Amino acid sequence: MLNHIMDEILDEIGLGNLKGLFEDHKVGPKEVVNLTDAEFEKLGVVNFGDRARLRNRCRTVMKLPDSPTLIKLRELSSRRTFQKRQSARSRVSTSRRVHVGWMNKKRKNSVYSRVTGGKEVIDIEKNTTLPEMLEKFLELYFPDGENKNQGPLTDYMYYIGNYAGAKIKDVLSNGDPFTLEGYYSEIRTYPIRLYLYTSCKSIGDEDPIISEKSTDASDDDFEPLPKLVLKKSKKRKPSGDVRDKKVEELDQPQCSHEADLRTPTTEELDCKSLPEIHVPSDSGTPTVIFKRDATDNVLPQSNTNVTAEEILRQLRENIKTDGKKNVINVDRNNVLGTKESFKREKFMAEHPLFVRFSGEKGIDDGGPSREFMRIIIQAVSESSIFEGESRRKMLLQNLLAEENGDYETYGKIIAYCLVHGGPAPTFMSEFLFGLLAYGPDSADPTIDDIVDDEYKQQVQKIEISTDISSFFDAVDPMRPLLDYIGALPLAVPKKKNELVHALCRHIAVTRIEKSLKQ
Repeated sequence: MLNHIMDEILDEIGLGNLKGLFEDHKVGPKEVVNLTDAEFEKLGVVNFGDRARLRNRCRTVMKLPDSPTLIKLRELSSRRTFQKRQSARSRVSTSRRVHVGWMNKKRKNSVYSRVTGGKEVIDIEKNTTLPEMLEKFLELYFPDGENKNQGPLTDYMYYIGNYAGAKIKDVLSNGDPFTLEGYYSEIRTYPIRLYLYTSCKSIGDEDPIISEKSTDASDDDFEPLPKLVLKKSKKRKPSGDVRDKKVEELDQPQCSHEADLRTPTTEELDCKSLPEIHVPSDSGTPTVIFKRDATDNVLPQSNTNVTAEEILRQLRENIKTDGKKNVINVDRNNVLGTKESFKREKFMAEHPLFVRFSGEKGIDDGGPSREFMRIIIQAVSESSIFEGESRRKMLLQNLLAEENGDYETYGKIIAYCLVHGGPAPTFMSEFLFGLLAYGPDSADPTIDDIVDDEYKQQVQKIEISTDISSFFDAVDPMRPLLDYIGALPLAVPKKKNELVHALCRHIAVTRIEKSLKQ
């Protein structure tokens, strides 16, 4: 009987030609299980796969238990699977991750601007109420009731809002009291972004009242806004990548920088001041007015308006090599601290630099000046007035920088470095370069020109919406901003393209226009 079973097993796994050997050696299913590799070879079973299949088949036929090793492995595997399931059940999170930011307003009738370094990611318990969350935010940004840069908390009014400025209410839309988990179930967007909005008590602003519009509004719900003109203007693009061109490539006379490399004297530095650059408020393009000095017959006459290219051209043509230089002491640990040197009355744009690095010996024969211009341009690109990736940076609205005149100072630094052979500001985006070269009136921004990720994602949602429901879901968080810029009449599906254009125009151009003019 066993021989008959062994023959069937051999036929089943394709070893029927070995029946005779197995019969001669009286090897049945029970013996196969205990055979060694050498014994298998004598029986003609050379391949390891054939041996494994033969053993398993014989064990199944004989209904023999698995080997102790296999049994132990199965037990361990089962135990680990059980532990993983138990661990997963016990790891059900009781908190949610929240992206927290800080928006501040210092002047009446101005807009909230993001505080540099105010973005945090924290885990908050799901059952946290609105007052408890406000307490966490205040402790985060005003530890012990004071922020070392912005002052004491008692000087501010504050509330929690979403990224569009809408104040978070203590009662959800379903009537339940606010909890973080309930708020997440209501908005259904991840990550959760919340902001602490603060404003100085001295400006007398009240808490904002955010009007809520129904998502089933029709086109007849709004009257057209007569003052809103969405006129696309022709976008002028420079040929090639002009950002990489230096001023020397312009068609102009070349000047030698090797006339006099000696250290300037105190008497030589007592010269006239840098011409002031002014931008008329009613001008749509960057212009400059040079104030002519009584002792200087080179600079243009007063009230002469010139283009950005002509500014650089004239500055370059007015470079002097009479031995007078602008002496600057540079601390490598605080390169931007040298911006005060560019504000001095005795700083002369037409004269080259004489750079001294603190704690380093040597005379500036050209190398230190070139190194300084390289690192100052790099420092400007990383300053608080720019945001975005390298070669795609845009201006960032910074009220403190506006008050300090940093936009104007950094603009002078960039212009000075350009005309004196320094590196080009290649960190700027092509769109920002167009704004500076041709003015905001010529700009025709698209979604790709928005560098703020939150705004960009929200405008993209509006653009790709395919039905009324998805359109209003994307528009609702933007209603406070639309109300602020006077674009609520465009918040209807049939005017989607005009709405996207208005948002791109405001986010990429209008909100930084004051900084741009400076």
